[in-house]
Amino acid sequence: MDLPQLHRIYLEDYKIRKGISPTLDLLSLISCTKQKTMTVARDLVNSYDDIDAEILDFIETILVYKLPTLSREEIKEMLGLDDVKLKNTRFYQEIAEEEGKNILKRLLTLRFGELPEQVKQRLETANTEQVEQWTDALFDALSLDDLLKKTIH
Repeated sequence: MDLPQLHRIYLEDYKIRKGISPTLDLLSLISCTKQKTMTVARDLVNSYDDIDAEILDFIETILVYKLPTLSREEIKEMLGLDDVKLKNTRFYQEIAEEEGKNILKRLLTLRFGELPEQVKQRLETANTEQVEQWTDALFDALSLDDLLKKTIH
């Protein structure tokens, strides 16, 4: 193809190029060997004073695919991410939301017994705000029906 809008690039060319831009530097992380992945990722995170959450999300996504045996905690430690940076990432927020749902489901089961299937489904599709409302209402509710009446549908 010989179109002016289309430019072919080779990942090999980005293995050694650094400091171009945060977005283009991600190509070096994608193209590096597994052995160098954490070093390149750490350098990338540390090379920018104010790296945004979108770039951190992408770095985490690359690491999850390249190093699938690492946990979120191991990735955090190896990258030297502080909690503030990490909490702004989509990856962290999705995990926190999922953990919140699991904890709430366990609390509901302990308090009210086995949950009906429709309640389990509502919990699975609940957003963070709804999970927080259910958790707040849990301690005042006299029954599961009472809890459901006090929260968003």
